[in-house]
Amino acid sequence: GGVGKTTLAKMVYNDQEVQKNFQLKMWHCVSDNFDAAALLKSIIELAVNKRCDIPDTIELLRKQLEEIIGQKRFLLVLDDVWNEEKRMWEDELKPLLCSVGGPGSVIVVTCRSKQVASTMCTVKPHELVFLSEEDSWELFSNKAFSNGVNDQPELVAIGRRIVNKCGGLPLALI
Repeated sequence: GGVGKTTLAKMVYNDQEVQKNFQLKMWHCVSDNFDAAALLKSIIELAVNKRCDIPDTIELLRKQLEEIIGQKRFLLVLDDVWNEEKRMWEDELKPLLCSVGGPGSVIVVTCRSKQVASTMCTVKPHELVFLSEEDSWELFSNKAFSNGVNDQPELVAIGRRIVNKCGGLPLALI
């Protein structure tokens, strides 16, 4: 991690122009807990902004999801998806999530793995890349040395070694 997937998704999610296009916005951090019932329950709670006391059965949660979301246009971000198990997505979640919401509803998925992106069967993934050494130095030096360091060669040398160890990962650099 650390390339900026979540940061980019948050910028889109919080953008005023994007917000105007959706009646509901929901953000769920999935990580390694990709349980269908828990995910549906969380989405329901996010949509109504309160706790969901429905038992963890897919059928009851599906009915509640349809009732709450109906034909509202929604934006759902599933952040940090790890699970590569295609069956759970194809058989359980995709049919449920893609059957609710109005035209123009969007599900955004952030993940580290090309396999996960392939499993989710989305549009062509947008792959973030590491920063170049020069871009890394610019980001690091702007954060670390607001008053400039070019006149301090020992700090430049130390800073360059730090930048090199960060491997182009923006989150490591700041």
